[in-house]
Amino acid sequence: MFYPGAGLDYSPIDLFIDKLPLHRIYYVDYGVEKNHAENFIIGLRGFVQGSIVELSPSHFNVGIWSELWDINPKSKRYYGVEVAFGLSCDVVSNAGDIVKFNYIRSEALGTYKSLIKAKIIPSVIVVHNHGFSLNWMDDMGSELEKCAINSNLPPEYLLVADNTSPWKGYNQTSKYIVYNSQSTNNKRAIFKLIK
Repeated sequence: MFYPGAGLDYSPIDLFIDKLPLHRIYYVDYGVEKNHAENFIIGLRGFVQGSIVELSPSHFNVGIWSELWDINPKSKRYYGVEVAFGLSCDVVSNAGDIVKFNYIRSEALGTYKSLIKAKIIPSVIVVHNHGFSLNWMDDMGSELEKCAINSNLPPEYLLVADNTSPWKGYNQTSKYIVYNSQSTNNKRAIFKLIK
């Protein structure tokens, strides 16, 4: 799962950890302080197994954190690379499956591109415009959508907020609802890739 602009929102984990064979979860937000990310991880409601470890840029097959920032100047509009960090821990689903949870303070589009280059392909992407140009929208859609489609490795599922357009090539499979553990009041629906 890949969640750009994740903040401190538990709902996608609650929604998908027991429904899909998730191997890795990437929460990416360059606006979340390290102590808040650590407290978020600690609060993963009994899912956490083991300790929290620091990630280095090499986890993403890059040498330095700045390589996780997109080259577009928009990527540094709010925060620059000096805020970057990565935290990781194992979380366990109710079925006993171990999933690697990663909280990355970096720019989302550049981080997604790095994951794709490293052949780390999320099965779910959360698409929710929190108001900070999250998806870098233009007349042709979002930059994140274009990147996923151009990689020929689009996610199987999207969790789409009601303030954001679903991507082309996906069918809605659930109603728009507000999930109990989400941090906003936007309704969300699950969309599945048309194969």
